[in-house]
Amino acid sequence: MNKNVIITISRQYGSGGKLIGERLARSLGIPCYDKVFLEDIAKKLGVSGAFFRDENRGENGLYEVGSHSVLSAVTSLTINNEVYENAAALIREIAAKESAVIVGRCGDYVLRDHPNVLSLFVYAKKSDRLQRGIEMYHLDPKDAEETLLRYDRKRANFYEFYTDRKWGSVTNYSMMINTSCMGIDQCVRYLHAVVMEMQKEAAAG
Repeated sequence: MNKNVIITISRQYGSGGKLIGERLARSLGIPCYDKVFLEDIAKKLGVSGAFFRDENRGENGLYEVGSHSVLSAVTSLTINNEVYENAAALIREIAAKESAVIVGRCGDYVLRDHPNVLSLFVYAKKSDRLQRGIEMYHLDPKDAEETLLRYDRKRANFYEFYTDRKWGSVTNYSMMINTSCMGIDQCVRYLHAVVMEMQKEAAAG
């Protein structure tokens, strides 16, 4: 039986989800894979890293290639499906060989059949997300709200295109975490304890 424990994190922009992932991985002594690390691994393995670059994705979730003709749309859909399958295989390969934190990239859906997955959705009040965006990501206060909404829209489109699930729906995740109620460090301590129990159960099984 696979005894690796995987933590997947989906998150609203500015909620602190990536920060939680990084700190949790550090506290557990396991890797944290975000799009940068996953794209680098994909390149080394000769797998397309396009799935891990969602910045150039259109509002409908498709990669923007060529004109908007029917032929172009079909080509784009084919490219996306091939890229998704290669990327999903890479994520499953990581889960098979080690415990890890995976941030974004539809990790909860890709690993839905993995035996030891803690899938998280991290969210927060808009005011807290705006403040974090301005202070940590140096957003222009005048444009911060629109930037926040744009990134959330992209993440929702990305997720829903590949999974046919509703991004942020409670039924998709093991746990929903509101960082406006629990601070980042408190979340990390709590999740650390949860993962340690999961590891004990996996080892005992």
